[in-house]
Amino acid sequence: ELAVRTNADAVWLARMTAPLLSEYKVRHVLLKFPQTLLGGVQLLGLHGRKHADPTPPSSEPDSDSDLPRTATVRRAPPYAYGYQLLLFAAPVALCLPCSLLLRFAPSATDRTLRAAIYSGCAVASFSCVLALRLWAWLVVKAARRRTAPDGAGDEVVLTDEETFDFDGVAAKGTCQFLFPNSSLTVALVTALAASAMCVGAVHYLEPGNFTSRIHGVIGYIWLALSWIPFLLSMFSLMSHPPPEPANYSEDLPWWLSCLSRPLYCGYVFVVDLLARWVWGLETADVVLHWGFVFLPVGWSLGALPLFHVLAEWGCEQVYYHLLGGTPTLTTFRLAWGLTVAGGVAVGTYFVFEYVSVGAGISVVCALAFLQSGDILMLGALQPLPAGSRSRVLLAARAVVELVATALIGGCAYGLTELAKASNADYYMPCFGFLFILSAIVEQALTQLRQPYLLRFVRNPLFSWPRLQLWIDRCLLFFYMVIPLPATAFLCIYLYDEQSEEDHVIWWQCVLVNRAMRWSWQEPMMMLMDLAVECAITAPARQSWLQGAGWGPQCPLSLALLIVSLGRSWAYDLAEKLHFIVISVYVVLTEWKLRFRFYRVVLAAELALLPLAACVILAAVVLSAPLVPFLGIPLFLLGFPRPQRSWYRIGSHTNGSADVVYYAQLLPRLLHTLQHDAVGGAAWALVKQQLGAPMNVTLGYATPGTMYLMRYETRTVIVQVVERGRGYLVFVTKGLELTPTSCHNEEGLVIDEIFDQYENAEPGRRLVLNKYPLHCMTPVTDLVVHTYSISKMSLVGILDHPDNLKKIGQWFWKTLVWVLVGALAKDPDFIHRHEDIPPAVPVPTLDLGVNDSGGDGDEKKKFSSEWYHLVRMSLAKNGCAADEHNFEVFVGACYALVETYGCEFGGPAHACSVFAGEMPTTAGGEISWFDGKDALKRLVLRAYRYACKLAVDEAVTYACPSDEELIAVLSSFDVHSFIGPIACSEWQKSVLDERELLFGLAYDRDANTCSAVNNTLTDARVHVGKLNSEAVRATWALLALELLYFTNDDDERYSIQAQKYFFRNIMIQASEPPFGYAAYQDVHLLPASVKKQAAVALDC
Repeated sequence: ELAVRTNADAVWLARMTAPLLSEYKVRHVLLKFPQTLLGGVQLLGLHGRKHADPTPPSSEPDSDSDLPRTATVRRAPPYAYGYQLLLFAAPVALCLPCSLLLRFAPSATDRTLRAAIYSGCAVASFSCVLALRLWAWLVVKAARRRTAPDGAGDEVVLTDEETFDFDGVAAKGTCQFLFPNSSLTVALVTALAASAMCVGAVHYLEPGNFTSRIHGVIGYIWLALSWIPFLLSMFSLMSHPPPEPANYSEDLPWWLSCLSRPLYCGYVFVVDLLARWVWGLETADVVLHWGFVFLPVGWSLGALPLFHVLAEWGCEQVYYHLLGGTPTLTTFRLAWGLTVAGGVAVGTYFVFEYVSVGAGISVVCALAFLQSGDILMLGALQPLPAGSRSRVLLAARAVVELVATALIGGCAYGLTELAKASNADYYMPCFGFLFILSAIVEQALTQLRQPYLLRFVRNPLFSWPRLQLWIDRCLLFFYMVIPLPATAFLCIYLYDEQSEEDHVIWWQCVLVNRAMRWSWQEPMMMLMDLAVECAITAPARQSWLQGAGWGPQCPLSLALLIVSLGRSWAYDLAEKLHFIVISVYVVLTEWKLRFRFYRVVLAAELALLPLAACVILAAVVLSAPLVPFLGIPLFLLGFPRPQRSWYRIGSHTNGSADVVYYAQLLPRLLHTLQHDAVGGAAWALVKQQLGAPMNVTLGYATPGTMYLMRYETRTVIVQVVERGRGYLVFVTKGLELTPTSCHNEEGLVIDEIFDQYENAEPGRRLVLNKYPLHCMTPVTDLVVHTYSISKMSLVGILDHPDNLKKIGQWFWKTLVWVLVGALAKDPDFIHRHEDIPPAVPVPTLDLGVNDSGGDGDEKKKFSSEWYHLVRMSLAKNGCAADEHNFEVFVGACYALVETYGCEFGGPAHACSVFAGEMPTTAGGEISWFDGKDALKRLVLRAYRYACKLAVDEAVTYACPSDEELIAVLSSFDVHSFIGPIACSEWQKSVLDERELLFGLAYDRDANTCSAVNNTLTDARVHVGKLNSEAVRATWALLALELLYFTNDDDERYSIQAQKYFFRNIMIQASEPPFGYAAYQDVHLLPASVKKQAAVALDC
């Protein structure tokens, strides 16, 4: 006990004294952060080498003085830094005079003079940047053509990847230091961007223009400070971009990084220019004038991403919240969906304006139903499988979609006529009662379907299968039916609002499209919104909202948008708070995971609680992850990014042999997710059209939801990316089957969490959850037809002499079986292989296992019985070979494998023959198998059958009778594969779903053998729901650590197991090159199992 305590104290002391950043990482960050802060200007350098001339050779023959001497240097030559300062200040020297000339020139109001100033600035900046880039490109290209003398110049290492030889003020090394990645394309692009930036800065930073937005002395101070963001962004164009903390991809084009900061400034310049002519942009322009100065702060702290990431995030927010769409898998799908939704909104505006309100409502309702499905984007995700049947099914689905669209449009028009003929307020109590009651019942049923109520108490009704099936049916009913009354409610009341207007406002038309589509896109979320609208917002719309400027009544579509945003932010806030509580709880309770000064950090968080609350709220509003700084509970605001968390998501494998198990598992998993136990084939089309694409036992999966599925050693992370009416797009990531010790420790915790709810003590009414503060909560079990992998060591089994002897005895019988089967298919098989070498000693035939010790006649009689029994079973039409020739042939085959292979020669011989390596002989008799591939395959198959039978007999202590043996061997032929594990036939058998797979593996170093026995069964796969915020935070921190804090830390994965967040597992499940999942694929529901299996086979 004292030793254990001493060891624990030592581990605790080592943990508490270990730095958060290693010395290498500190030096790396100290080099990178000034570059980020200064826009890419490098004022610091790491240790480098300065080469001097070789000293005269020494008189000693073994002297090493003829080698060049090196000296340590810390910086580049002074002229290199001088060049950087000139490039940094050049935009001011060019643009500031132009701005002052526009402000103070006597003829500043002359349009011709202003145009000349803008044109001159553009031409001058374009010419300068292009000339510098081309000069650097020509110098580097010329230097590469000639060979420079070794050791010439000063070699300075500025980062671990960049080494420059400064051999002159205008030489190759200097050009590479100032203008890396110079080319004709980069020179042209950066020159054009620089000219546009300079023209925009001259107009934006003109004193009269700027002080018209910010008045007084503070305006001139702010004007001087506003030159800093412009200079920082211009240096990216004139030299090279800085390292950005807000980056989550390492394969971006170099020119895209150069344009990121200038695009921010360009956006501000464009808004300022448009504000002069477009009404309504004055307020935005003033806000941008005040916020322009803080752009360097956002860039340096990593709160502002690369501009294209920010643009994609903004488009996703507009598409999801404002147009009623869904987060998408790819940028192409986002652009396509945004274009279609925008076109529909514009088209319906003209229908409202020039046709009638009733026609507009019906058109909006029909197109909303059509947009909510994936029929417009199906070809963008997966190619259509070959075959006329697939095309017919797709055409049938298209026809059903069009008929349903027309039917819904007609019903919507009828509802508008009903609203025209009656008072819409008459139906409000009925709809309100229906929506509120439905929302309460749906939430209650959802909680009763979970193993734990509110994460803390075990659900006593969860173990009642019939009750759970009834709950599933009710939830499925809600999923399919709720869109119908929601659409009817919207048709009646939206018509009542629009009919009072003389003309339709464009933003109201957009919100009407969003409300109609949301009813089909997210029916359960729409149910919650309508319940809140009817319970709270509707009574208050004629009281407090009147003072807010909404007129006599707030539009229903706007109220639904506000409620939807509040509900979405509330769910996101709950996830983030749960993640924060877990992080603090881990530090307080797990001493192994504590860090140095953790008390100071927690005290600082309490003291700065208002600031932390602002960071959390900002993350909620921006849908950005909270980044735990260096893994400690000190949370920073992560930069906004798309919901999928990564720049791109695709399919890939790591090439290991274990990938094939995920390739078989995932199509079956899709089948289970698509076809639940509620309903059947008759409900398939109805469920798809009315928006129930996934198994209801998993709950309502919204975009961003993440699940963890576990069976034996297989772990699958499922990330829901898109959701719509009748379809679901998600990414599955299968982790390695041979995990490290840290992964194994986290896997044991996963198994323990699932076991505690599955094996609860009977009779106890109140069972508390042992893991309430955990990132994973058990949800359900899915029955999936997959393999149960069993690995066992054969030490003491296969190396035992008696068991090795049994292999030879079984080999006689299996050899007779396979050869008789070959004769049944080809009666001339033996005649083509009768050239038996004369040196082969044909042993005495003993085709049976005779433990009674009878004489040779009894053995001979038993041999004939087995031969005739097999012949009657397989060769019912007779065989061409007589019994004597067959016995000689079988004996020769046996001798070449066992006698010449050192009969009973240990596990090495058995495993080598099992793997397909025939034993070698001194006389070369084994060459008889050369050119006889069919015979060799039959002999190897018989030997593998014998190994399987011998292992089974040694493990179960049961020997089958002859009749039972025939049934077993018949099953081996049809439903099993017995062979090497690493061969292609093994992988094909897994995908073909053979019922039994058996293989042997031999460790030559340890001289041990192991067996793999896989059986196909209906397995219960445990499913748990992950805290999506914890996963996104882990991935955001991973990208920050690997792309900014360090770049070649080989020990980045060697961290302690984190049983509350599964940090190792989540890192493995991230996108390459950060993660290293064994198998990853993108799936679309609904999809056929055959199609998904074909995709898996291709992988």
